[in-house]
This record gives sequence, structure tokens and C-alpha cells, in this order.
Amino acid sequence: MNKLSPFERLDLVLNEIHRYSNPDIELMHLVNAITNGNENSFYVDGIKGVISAVNKLDKDELVECRKSIQNDNIEYKYYKTTFKGELFIQDGGYIGKAKVLEHEKNQLEILQLSQIETQSKLVMLTCIIAIGTFIAALYYLLEIWKYFNLSH
Repeated sequence: MNKLSPFERLDLVLNEIHRYSNPDIELMHLVNAITNGNENSFYVDGIKGVISAVNKLDKDELVECRKSIQNDNIEYKYYKTTFKGELFIQDGGYIGKAKVLEHEKNQLEILQLSQIETQSKLVMLTCIIAIGTFIAALYYLLEIWKYFNLSH
């Protein structure tokens, strides 16, 4: 299995917490569920990768630590998805968010290219109008000159 991108890792961890969060899931159980007991799993960068993903999800308020129990100098943290996290999962997670941002970026580029094309056409039209105005001005100057030269 290939190494996951950061967005894929975050989505995987968020979905696993959501799947196991009734009741809350303890952090090391989550790590074992994701890494299949292989602490150095290249797939998710091992324990550090899972823990850093959980910390990021906690910071983004998509998961929360419901309780923390200290036992024999070992801290056990239990996580659960928040309502915001559940909505985020339904909206496609980090991968879905990245796709939406990419689509919006592409749409903006298309609009900018269209605007540049429209501006160049507008400049061309302005030049044509200016040339037409100049030709009309020359014509009427010649007519005025003829009128005054022929009448004297």
C-alpha cells in the first residue's frame, strides 16, 4: 500500500474516529486499528503520523478528547467526532475540500482568461472607433476647407 498524502491521512483518521466513536475510542486503540498493529506503518507514518493527525483534527475542532485518564504514569485519551466533524465528513473531508478549492481555482483562472480576452476585444473596438472618428474629422475638415475656398 502506498504512503498516504497528508489530506488522505487526516481523512482516514477522522473516519476511523467517527467509526469507533460510539463509545469514545482510546488513542492507542485508534493507532492499532489504523496501523494494523504495525507501529512503523509506512502507510500512515506510524504512531507519530496518527497522533499528529489526531492533534490536527482536535485543533480544527473536528474531534475532541472526551476524557483523559492517568494510570501508572500513562495517559489514556478518549476521542470522539464532534458535530462539526460529522458535517465535515459528509462534505467530503479534507480531500473533498481540496477538490472544491481546486475547482474554484480553475473557475477563477477561466474567468480571468475570459476577462483578458474581453478586454483585448474592447481595446480593438476602441481603436476602430478612434480611427473612424479621425477619418470623419478629416472628411469634415476637407468639406469646411472646400466651402471656404470655393466661396472666396
